[in-house]
Amino acid sequence: MSRPAPPPRARRRTLIAALALAGLSAGACLPEPTPSTPRGRFADPPVVRPPPPIEAPEPEADPPPGPWPADPPPVSDPGPPHPLDPTPLPAPWPVGEAVVGVDFERTVVADERVVGLVATDRGVSAATASGGLFELRTPGGFEPVPTALPPLRGFIGEQSVRVACPADGAPARVDLGAGWARLDVGCNPGGRHTVATDKAHGYLLAGGELRDGAWPALERRRPAPVPEPRVVGASEGRAIVVGRAAIAASEDAGGTFIDGARPEPVVLEPRAVAVTGKGRAVLVGRSAPGRAAIEYSRDGGRTWRAALGPDRGADDLAGVVVDARGIFFAAPREPGAALRSDDGGRSWRPIDRRIPVGGALLAADRGALVGTPRGLVAGLDRDPPRGPGLDRPLWRATFTHPRVGVGVGVLGGIWRTTDGGRRWHLVPGTAGLPFTDLDRLGGHRLMAVGAGLFRRSDDAGARWTAQPPPGSCEATWVRFTGERGLADCGDGRPALSVDGGATWDRVEAAPARGPAVWLDHQRAATLAADGRVGWSRDGAAHFAWAAPPTPFVELAPAPEGVSAIDVEGRIWRSAGPDGAWQPGPRVTTPRPPVTHHPLADGRTLLATAEALYVADPDGAARRLGPTPEARALALTGDGAVLVLQATATTRFDPR
Repeated sequence: MSRPAPPPRARRRTLIAALALAGLSAGACLPEPTPSTPRGRFADPPVVRPPPPIEAPEPEADPPPGPWPADPPPVSDPGPPHPLDPTPLPAPWPVGEAVVGVDFERTVVADERVVGLVATDRGVSAATASGGLFELRTPGGFEPVPTALPPLRGFIGEQSVRVACPADGAPARVDLGAGWARLDVGCNPGGRHTVATDKAHGYLLAGGELRDGAWPALERRRPAPVPEPRVVGASEGRAIVVGRAAIAASEDAGGTFIDGARPEPVVLEPRAVAVTGKGRAVLVGRSAPGRAAIEYSRDGGRTWRAALGPDRGADDLAGVVVDARGIFFAAPREPGAALRSDDGGRSWRPIDRRIPVGGALLAADRGALVGTPRGLVAGLDRDPPRGPGLDRPLWRATFTHPRVGVGVGVLGGIWRTTDGGRRWHLVPGTAGLPFTDLDRLGGHRLMAVGAGLFRRSDDAGARWTAQPPPGSCEATWVRFTGERGLADCGDGRPALSVDGGATWDRVEAAPARGPAVWLDHQRAATLAADGRVGWSRDGAAHFAWAAPPTPFVELAPAPEGVSAIDVEGRIWRSAGPDGAWQPGPRVTTPRPPVTHHPLADGRTLLATAEALYVADPDGAARRLGPTPEARALALTGDGAVLVLQATATTRFDPR
């Protein structure tokens, strides 16, 4: 079918994204977050190469209009392919093909927490709390790229420099264009900006010491100019170091410092400071409740005053930047409303937005980009580039083909991919609908369920047909084997279908804690809320319940039976209702597993709350990469793995 032309606003965003590589100048960070042999691989999609570098204009007293004009001329670019553009579906892969690769490349495809936005001479990068990287590639907007970074709490840079601050306090990583190298100290503890860049000149606070100079050596080292140094900021030869109470400023790139005066310190915990070449400066952080956590200076940091700000929403700020016009922007620590000052930091007003923003900031010639839990970035006083497609993490996903997958978002809606899970598109008409789970019936047929929602698709999720729900069923999960399916309604009486989800009948069973596991069309197992295991011999019409030999965390389908993991990481197997549970090897990981997936070659995938592992048949585990707050796994069928996390979604692609 033909795709309608994009509306004027969409065309405007396309042009904005195409121009978004120029005029970006500073970054800010979020606080520290709380706590593979391929088979039948298809060719990868065409590589999208970044455009050549665009040099930012030199600062002027009265800068000309920036690269993001207020009203750009209309363009005729049709934008990205529509997810429902007709392309023949490939032949579906068999249900239950549990294979993965041996060595993996990791890509974070969605993340709610953006810890930093950086503009260098190579383009614009966004880094996330789970260690993801997204690059701005015109005209397609931000694209997820493979990453070797650990979970992060900060990300800053300028010109040729990018600095990543690991969340666990490990040594910082520095990239000058030839790959990531390690420093000997960490950065940005507690979300405080202890790193700053002024073009190629860097500043770093560590252990009461100030280091500065060219990256990565930072060869000049001396005691910090203030006791208990907390944050540093720099721009155009000026530098400011802020301690818990004292403050010092430099006008010669850190050569000498002059003590500043704070007669009325309202920022109790400094987190970020921004300064301009003209000497305007703003300090933000945490203040007493109801008091704006902002101080400003008009003389390069020599004297400071409390700013006038809103009574609410300004006492816990994470970052501040200034655009080329001299307008300051501040972002809250937790998602909320950003702030703006047009008078050099003296007074501030909230910027009304429908989507909460927070943490990461990046200034432009005009306006700024800011991190948001929905869609990666939002624009302040300007339109943002297009996000990476999947605007929130996935709750559940399944694949009918290595390229074709369908998922349910953490906030509902149904998402679809045709490139193996790298990019996802929201299926029209499903936004905001409270879907909670979906499963594959066979072929390209799927059933999705939710609170009063039962929908079926026969074309791999492109179109959906409503099915009559079985009364007032608040469905939490659904599992099928061919035409027979079982859905949990949350009230101890699951719904059973024998005709592919066209009709449903309630059956008697105990309240289930986890989804049913089908061995065949008659035998099934499920885990009850009280820890008992239920076995059915009559197609899930009835279950017989018994306590397992040890408390189980989860049941999963396994070759020729059912697999379980216990709280100590031991893997158990059973051939069915007439077979006893047989203990297998204990898999030793730093934290206990929360989900697992047995593989056809005898290995087992396991995810803990911090990483993904693959265990050999003897129990020896190998760490594949970080996956903070992992919940579930989805296999594409050709060796790749999708890890579904509380605030992110990560793809592991076999090399």
